[in-house]
Amino acid sequence: FQYGEDGRLVEPSDPRFWFESDLYLKLSATWGDVLTTGVTYTYYTSPNDSFTTYADVGLSFSLSDAKWLGAFALNPSLLFAFETVAERQTEALASDDGKKGIYMGLGLAPSYTVFEDPSLSFNVSAPMTFGFSVKDYYTVDSKNQTFGYFSGGPLFTVGLKFIPASFGDWSLKAGVQFLVLNTNLKTVNTDDSFVPIGSVGVSMTY
Repeated sequence: FQYGEDGRLVEPSDPRFWFESDLYLKLSATWGDVLTTGVTYTYYTSPNDSFTTYADVGLSFSLSDAKWLGAFALNPSLLFAFETVAERQTEALASDDGKKGIYMGLGLAPSYTVFEDPSLSFNVSAPMTFGFSVKDYYTVDSKNQTFGYFSGGPLFTVGLKFIPASFGDWSLKAGVQFLVLNTNLKTVNTDDSFVPIGSVGVSMTY
């Protein structure tokens, strides 16, 4: 279910529980084990028609500053996203007037490994992102706002090192993310400007 314009729960069209499906194509390169740059094309769709299709091209930059700051590394990142398809009209992430907007995101991801042994590891991090509209990105009723949102909160990761490496790198993750939205996003988010989001999951890379 999703919220309707009047704040009541409404039933979306079929497939009713498939809110979003995205296609990503990314090329990235790491320079000197410190700087990572990337170009990403993202195509956003909603199978149950909760929002109309849109797409953007993103340029990303991330810095691994652990070699200088050690345990106090901030791991800063920067993202610019340029809309290539802007069909949305009242959704929460971009212009409502058909203009192709430009987004900028500033991120920090400080983390600390509490302990680590051959079978388990425990890490605490605080990833956070500040989202801004460089041009026509957070527009409602033809009014754009530069500040879009803040997202951040604690994330706890338990590395399951007892699983053989031949089965991949496994970990358990749990955290709480707090969203602080500007007034435009509040308008299209059922008048909620502060949203806590909890998450629990299992991660595997191979």
